[in-house]
Amino acid sequence: MVKVLKPDTIVNYSCTPDNIFGEYREQGINVVGIENYAITVRKAVQ
Repeated sequence: MVKVLKPDTIVNYSCTPDNIFGEYREQGINVVGIENYAITVRKAVQ
């Protein structure tokens, strides 16, 4: 998917371990992880 879309940034709504996202970081893609997203959203809604 990265080869086709050629993104500048990837947002992952979880942790972003290097064994999965390291390859994309090396390509210069900004990888943003939003850890505990579900908990954060629930707190905001309540």
